[in-house]
Parts: sequence; structure tokens; C-alpha cells
Amino acid sequence: GGVIVETTQTQPVDLYNNLIVENTSNGVNVLNAAQVRMYNNTIADTYTQAATDAGLKLNPNASVILQDNIFANNTAAGVDVYTAAATGITANYNFTTDGTLPTVAPATNLTAASVPFASAWYLGATSSAINADPLVTVIPTFLNLNPYAQTNTVDVPNLDLGYHHANPAPAILTTVAPVSSVANPIPLNTTATISIIPKDTAGNLLGAGAKVTVGILQGGQVTGSISRVSYVGNGVYQCTYTTPATGATFGSDTITATVNGTAIGSIVLTF
Repeated sequence: GGVIVETTQTQPVDLYNNLIVENTSNGVNVLNAAQVRMYNNTIADTYTQAATDAGLKLNPNASVILQDNIFANNTAAGVDVYTAAATGITANYNFTTDGTLPTVAPATNLTAASVPFASAWYLGATSSAINADPLVTVIPTFLNLNPYAQTNTVDVPNLDLGYHHANPAPAILTTVAPVSSVANPIPLNTTATISIIPKDTAGNLLGAGAKVTVGILQGGQVTGSISRVSYVGNGVYQCTYTTPATGATFGSDTITATVNGTAIGSIVLTF
């Protein structure tokens, strides 16, 4: 998971302006009776097979204040927000894609099935998460000084929801191709590591926080398989590619990749 708030904390824990994405269990797990205040976080793309896991999991007796957060596409068996028997929940102007918060008082929360992002986790220019919170004068000072996601200015007249990027979305270098740890031809029933190192058009590493996807364009009668992509540090994202089982027809796959929604180079793997 991403963040665990323990009950041993004697004061409320403040979580603000964080990008908590692509975790394999809970994005944020608030344990029994713990206290947390969450402002302007984006918790998205949590991948979990447990029905009680979520982007935000609130255990019984947890006390939480939620304001201006985005909970989006926390899929598989989990949900955006799992409240269980938590008490003391206050939720203002939060966005969910599955509607798990709008019934929480005072019910100013937003919901929509579509993602409010333009690329990666940058807010789209027409997103309903922009200028969604009019309570500028009653929130912590650090929030109304956060830069606007698109134009790098302060939020006016209202606050945007979710994590605030310091700059506009970077232009992606499209000539960077995935690299395989095993040279062609790859034996059948073999796993190779696929590495992607995203850069901007100036050649700078994007580092953590990019949204990297990898897919297969089938070239033969059978095809290999691809795992989920993970960030491993030093600007590198990796997944595994597994060739078909022994006895399958020999062929090839084209491995494609996108970074923040932009297609980059591809690689052809034969087996």
C-alpha cells in the first residue's frame, strides 16, 4: 500500500498535496481510531483484488476530514473509498469516480464515471475538479497558494481538487523505445524484463509520477503476456513480458508504450 496512518499517533496526521497512485493494496489505510486530515490529494489507479481494499480505507472508529481530494479509478475488487464502520467522517468537495462519497455529510462531493485528468494526473482543462471548491477562506493557508494545474498560477476564484502539479504537463519525447533484458529470439516459456525510461522533449528524465502503460500488438498466431508496469527508481519503469508456452507456434509481438497518454517508441520481440 501507499500510506498507513497508525493509531499510535497522538495528534491528527495531515496529508496534503500528494500523488498516491498505482498501489497494489490500499492507497491510504487509516487504522482503527486514527485521526487524519487530508487535503488536495489524488489517489488513483489502486490495483487490488481484496473487496475491502480501496483508494482510501477507513477502519472502524477512524476520524477523518477530507477536502478537495480526488479518488479515481481505484479498480479491481476494491472501491475509491471504503468507509466500513468509521465514524467522524467530514467530507467536503471531494471527487470520486464510483460515487462512494457523495452521501457523506455535508454532501458537497462530486462524482463522475469519467476521469478528470488530461494526461497522467494533470487536471483536464474542462474537468469538473477545476474551481470546484468555493471555500477558499476557510481552508488551511497552504492550499490556496498551490499552483493551478495548467497555467502555474494560484487558484482563482475557487480551489481545484486533487494534487497540484507545480508546472504544466511536460511534452513527452516520443523516440524512446522500450528495452528488453533478453535479446531476440526469446525462447518459449521465458520471461524478459521490459524497461521504459520516459523523458521530456529536452531529454530530462520524467522520474516518478508518470503514467506509463505497455501493451502488445500481436504479430504471430499466439502472443505473449505483459505484467503491470511499476516504477523501480532512477527514472525507470518496468514490467515483464512472458513468451508463450513451449510447443506454441513461433512468432513475434510488438511491445508498445505510452507515457502520460502519449505513444512513444516500440520494440518487436520474436519468439
